[in-house]
Amino acid sequence: MKSRIICMLLSLCLATATGWAEWGAPAGDTMSLPVDSSRLEGYGVLPLADLAADEVADDTADFFSFALDTAEEVLQDSLPPLPTDALHAMLQDMVLRTCHERIEQLLMAGHFEEALALSDSTLELAETPGNYYYQGLVNECMAAWRQAEWAYSKAIRLQADYIDCYLPLIRVLLNLNRPEEAMIWCDRYFDLDGSQSEGLLYRSRVFAMLNEYQEAIADISQVISLDSTNTAAYRLRALYRMETGRYPDAVDDLSQLLRYDPRPEWYALRADCYEAQGLTELALQENERIVEMTDGKQDYGGLHDVAQAQVSALRRRLSMQSQDVVAENVIRFPRVESDSVMLRIEVVSSDENEK
Repeated sequence: MKSRIICMLLSLCLATATGWAEWGAPAGDTMSLPVDSSRLEGYGVLPLADLAADEVADDTADFFSFALDTAEEVLQDSLPPLPTDALHAMLQDMVLRTCHERIEQLLMAGHFEEALALSDSTLELAETPGNYYYQGLVNECMAAWRQAEWAYSKAIRLQADYIDCYLPLIRVLLNLNRPEEAMIWCDRYFDLDGSQSEGLLYRSRVFAMLNEYQEAIADISQVISLDSTNTAAYRLRALYRMETGRYPDAVDDLSQLLRYDPRPEWYALRADCYEAQGLTELALQENERIVEMTDGKQDYGGLHDVAQAQVSALRRRLSMQSQDVVAENVIRFPRVESDSVMLRIEVVSSDENEK
């Protein structure tokens, strides 16, 4: 393995010596290179990053130091002299980015323990805000809220304007049921000119946890005014309106949401709104739709069973309601035949009197 790395580093150094001018500096200049590994793809460095990431993933992080030391030794004999600090930064950046990509892949596959081990290894290499961000992300996926809070906070302590950690930290604080602290971080996020839409979305959730639903609805309405296709905004505003009993407005939001994202769970929410308003037939139609959409789909097994039970219950309710209406009509309005008999009796009596 190490001999392969040395060969790669030698080819890297030769390529860098001949192509240094492309970076905007004359030969022999010791200015720092920009940390942009994408520009080194043509110099055979990416395989080195992959190999290094393999070693990091195997908990042999000392490999990384070996690779950098070897690079420096090779560069000492190079003509013209090259900036070793810049190469060190580039190699580190590339290896860590490769590790971060692997962490994301592991999280997507549900391999949380492996992702955590790789994240720990990256922190052994370098305590950077980015590495602490991924440490927080892994812990958050594992519902280890306090560890996630610590990692996100550490990244911000290292770099106060590391905005990538602000919204995740707010999310974690909400899971820890600490909305007051989350609101403080919302204010700091806006001070850094963070994304208006994302910031408003998160602040609306904080307002909702504080039971300040008018403010939550106002924030989320601003998001929709900025992006009329934002499905998360329609979903949240529907939930806020349901919480405050504004079911017709919630139905409007859910109808918009279903235009862009026709999932069974959103139909279930709309069915709940209809049922809360006493619109049994509409609630039945929605649940029948859910049963049809989720039939045979294992991911929606629970929702399918609930919808099926609702269909049976709503049909019974409609049947009972129709029976009550029939009984009520019989009491209020005598049968037509009885009215006809009474009318004939009255006519006969009138004729006899005339005689």
